[in-house]
Amino acid sequence: MKTCFWPAMAMIVSLLFVAGCQSAEKKRSVLVEQHLKLAEQKNAMKDRSGAMKELNDVLAIDPESQSALVRRGRIFSDMGNDDAALRDFNSVLELNSANLAAYVGIAEVQKRQKDYAAALANLQKALELVPDMPGDTMDAETRDATRVIQAAIVMSRGEVYASTGEFDRAIQDFTHAIELRPELYRAYQLRANAYVATGDKKRALADLKVIRENSRDTDMLSRARQLTYELTAPEQTR
Repeated sequence: MKTCFWPAMAMIVSLLFVAGCQSAEKKRSVLVEQHLKLAEQKNAMKDRSGAMKELNDVLAIDPESQSALVRRGRIFSDMGNDDAALRDFNSVLELNSANLAAYVGIAEVQKRQKDYAAALANLQKALELVPDMPGDTMDAETRDATRVIQAAIVMSRGEVYASTGEFDRAIQDFTHAIELRPELYRAYQLRANAYVATGDKKRALADLKVIRENSRDTDMLSRARQLTYELTAPEQTR
């Protein structure tokens, strides 16, 4: 009896320890998800400080949370704090060099800084990381998510081309984004601006019409109506 007691007790203690660790890890994971969800909700309500607090809480629990670092980097970027944004995005890439969101985040900062060559390079890296869409082998939800990601990256690249005066390339990218997501009305708006820059008023008006008839974004609708007026009003009334 005595010879069996201690090995059995050691096994029980070991099992309890493992179970305790698993339970703690599960609680930790649940807490992280709760803070991430709250951060997303607060950011959607334009409560950046509240969102930042939730993300900092995540990073206090898990300093290597890529989701928290990417989201915090985006908030820093939106606030114009480029150094902090780049620090977070680069921290993500140190953890995972295949995190395409970090490359996109860095590219957005570089676009604002007018470092267009670097922005294009990082957007290209992000595009290379987007999964292929091999037809029926990908489920519908994953395929839709992939289209959303790819469209956003391609549209961002189009903005870079437009900023450097390469309007034909910009139009190609905006068109590709629209093919991927026909409801992406910002791509229509950007393509309309590019068409205006190339003197193609007819195509610009067609894109503006799509926005006026379908978009629910009040700012976008206002800009579309204004540009439509500028393109169609008699010369003497402009």
